[in-house]
Amino acid sequence: MKTVNLKSVVEIYKNSGDNNISHAYMKYLGTEIKKIDLESLECLIKDLNSVDTTITIKDLNGFYIGYKIPQIGKEFDLLRLTEKSILNIEYKSKTTEKILKQLLQNKYYLKFLNLPIYSFSYISESSKLYKLDDEDNLVEVEFSEIIDIIKSQCDNIDFYSKDLNSKFNPSNYLISPFSKTEEFIRNKYFLTQRQEEIEKNINTDINNGSRFIILSGDAGSGKTLLTYHIAKKYIENGKNVGLIHCAKLNDGHIRLNNDYKWNIEAIKYWEHIFKNTIPEILIIDEFQRINETQFSEIMKKYVIPNNITLILSGDGKQILQKHEGVVFEEFENNEYDSVKKYRLNSKIRTNEKLSNFIKIMLSLDKKTTLQVSNENIDITYFDTIEEANNYIKSKENYQYISYTPSLYYRNKYADLAKSNPKNIGNAHEVIGQEFENVIVIMGEQFYYDGNKLKDKDLDGIPYGTGKMFFQQITRAINKLEIVVVNNPVVFNKLIEIFN
Repeated sequence: MKTVNLKSVVEIYKNSGDNNISHAYMKYLGTEIKKIDLESLECLIKDLNSVDTTITIKDLNGFYIGYKIPQIGKEFDLLRLTEKSILNIEYKSKTTEKILKQLLQNKYYLKFLNLPIYSFSYISESSKLYKLDDEDNLVEVEFSEIIDIIKSQCDNIDFYSKDLNSKFNPSNYLISPFSKTEEFIRNKYFLTQRQEEIEKNINTDINNGSRFIILSGDAGSGKTLLTYHIAKKYIENGKNVGLIHCAKLNDGHIRLNNDYKWNIEAIKYWEHIFKNTIPEILIIDEFQRINETQFSEIMKKYVIPNNITLILSGDGKQILQKHEGVVFEEFENNEYDSVKKYRLNSKIRTNEKLSNFIKIMLSLDKKTTLQVSNENIDITYFDTIEEANNYIKSKENYQYISYTPSLYYRNKYADLAKSNPKNIGNAHEVIGQEFENVIVIMGEQFYYDGNKLKDKDLDGIPYGTGKMFFQQITRAINKLEIVVVNNPVVFNKLIEIFN
């Protein structure tokens, strides 16, 4: 995306047919500019010049217009960066209650750049200017204040004009209710526009009497955050909310229960949810893993007779045994009446090129349509599991996710879960969690059938090897390292992805 001179953009706008900037020009800039925004920008330039006639063309250099953070979709009207500060200007045609929220949200995303932030909102209808002060209050200010900042940014400082995407790491903005529980409870996060839209629709559905709601999304789509955000909002509003997690509870679940008095149970102990009281809203998280018998009993014994609102959150791809996913498919295929369905499509937690690599690895024919880079992916090879194990032990700043071991049988791949100190958990234990840098093992059980990655069962392990592997690799936020063991054919296939 290119920076622009604001005066130039306004003059192009004024001289364009029907006052519409051409699609070709916007494509050249790498942005999209709405007509209403151009009208506000024109008014802003006029107001600035009316206050200070000494504003020069140079003072209006170096602005990004309509920049959006990749994957998050957060948009900034005007943004200018120097090595010493950030200037953000949002413009509105009318004053609304959303101004403060918008500036606070912008500050949240910009703070990760570790520079002083100047945040303003300009109202074109009334020619008024507001700023976010040091205490995060919205206050009206004179135009001279923003003019001083605009000019001071120009003093012997070059504006940043390179790839702005490199400045923003989407993983910074996603607060996990499990790994950053206190920040989650204190609302130190923001939802994406799509998450906010779904939350609003679900709230309307429940107020209108909807009984069954399904929230689905791929790994990394922000599904878990949205699910627990919805639970938190209803708890804060005095509703009795129960949550069933269809896996082993992690440290974040335990902290929510112990420190904040939530009512969360692992699927193994689901009846404890109803031990002391009947929840008004029941949320079943990772519900693609619930079996038919468990779900039928929950429905017949509690949900239907007590008129409980049921929210089901899950991902049909994240199943670990053959019998899993049946209830998910029943809801997806409308086998239950009056089901409200919502889906998060875009991956926001995972680096986009890392996500693309995973897609290509699973199906090599996608290489022609997806961009991939080795910047966030490492492929390493060893002949033996012992060598791989020692290598993983030597890795700093990586979390090793193992295959789930059997309670009864030994397996050299799955048993590493018991002996490797880097092991953060097995495929079952990490469901719903995410980790910055993940390292996994890919053994001789994997092979390509044409362009499709296939797998054989691990001896003595009752869970699908490929299903566990998918769970492991989709936990990575930023970096993924695959250690291939005794499988040079697959190793070469993975390396060829980057050709």
